[in-house]
Amino acid sequence: MMDSNIVESAYGKAVIGIDQALLIAPYPTWYSYVMNLPLPERLTYVAVVFHNQVFNGGLYQYFFNSYGQFAFETINCLQLINAFPQAVILSTAIEYLKLKEPNIERLIAKIANRGLTH
Repeated sequence: MMDSNIVESAYGKAVIGIDQALLIAPYPTWYSYVMNLPLPERLTYVAVVFHNQVFNGGLYQYFFNSYGQFAFETINCLQLINAFPQAVILSTAIEYLKLKEPNIERLIAKIANRGLTH
């Protein structure tokens, strides 16, 4: 199986249970769903979402669309696949956000609920 087929397969499995209701459910419903995926699906989901969001609208879009709630897991997964430059960029963004909200759980909840302010 080619790499793109592997990614498509894992991503497809990851998103089977994601629907509009899950996306708008209160935190941590969506977060818990993703974090409970098997590692291959979770890794693929967070990496693909990170790539797509940043490619389409930058880090602002990634965080504004609530995907930033997965930032810490995304950093871990990016490191697992040797995407170190991307992990550093995301880590730097998180460090900036932690200046505004040092409590990690509250930071994740704020991102998930689109509660970050400029």
